Amino acid sequence: MISRETVEWGYRLILGREPENEAVIAEKMACTDQAALSNQLIYSEEFVNKNPRFMPLMNKWVLVEHEVGIRIWVNLADTGISWPIVRNDFERAEIKFLSGVIKPGQTVFDIGANIGFFSMLFSKLVGPEGRVIAFEPLPFLHERAVMSAYENGFGHCTIHNVALAKERGTVALVYAPGSPNWGGAFLSFDGSVLPGHASVPVPTCPLSDFVDGDLPSLIKIDVEGAEHTVMSDAVELLAEARPIVVSEIHRTQLERVSGVEPSDYIDLFRNLGYKCLEIAKDGTATRELIGHEEFQLVNVVFMP
Repeated sequence: MISRETVEWGYRLILGREPENEAVIAEKMACTDQAALSNQLIYSEEFVNKNPRFMPLMNKWVLVEHEVGIRIWVNLADTGISWPIVRNDFERAEIKFLSGVIKPGQTVFDIGANIGFFSMLFSKLVGPEGRVIAFEPLPFLHERAVMSAYENGFGHCTIHNVALAKERGTVALVYAPGSPNWGGAFLSFDGSVLPGHASVPVPTCPLSDFVDGDLPSLIKIDVEGAEHTVMSDAVELLAEARPIVVSEIHRTQLERVSGVEPSDYIDLFRNLGYKCLEIAKDGTATRELIGHEEFQLVNVVFMP
């Protein structure tokens, strides 16, 4: 986490202006270090538009091979997910942790699949005798994730084009058009849209609709603040299957989308006998969190 002053000076030096509001400052303070903030600002649409010769971002899909042994479709305009995958530095700690706990033949849920990197990794790890059930509501991301599954021959990977919620219906999925970070879309259950954003209606289903006998050994969830909403509907599944749950906890997004604090989300699992452990940079998980720690963004594992 970086300081408020670092964020403000980053905006002044790179974008030539002040941050637009307190929410943006809080979001950027969650960057791991100053270099991460600089990358976000330099690869932003605003910087590229002001400096067209510096780094043109091409909206072009390409197929790449990753060091974990999968092939995946990425987009050259996506600096938040695709470019880190291309550079082999995408979520390295989580990859190491997950690769150590997922076993052949298991069933794994990937909630918030995006372009499908973790769905492909999970499919490789569980092998043809296992199952991967994934969910991605944005149609164009879902389409590419499905194409990547086909490219790898992962017939045991099913990717559903829905958002998980308590009831069947539709919900507004809010995104920033032209943003270079394709991992930031979030659900708006009241239909409100942030300034500079747009929304698209997407279908919703409860998670229980997709549990057909193969109980998950592991659930990965990263749904930009809807984690508490989704998992509170899965209490019976958690109690019965006792899966490992790997999750992002983003304080601002949890408050905006689910209307809860990180401690509320962690308590949901603690009441079921789970421990919340922070996933460290080396891929280990030993430090227990209770939700009152000073953090904006953290990746955790809930261990039964």
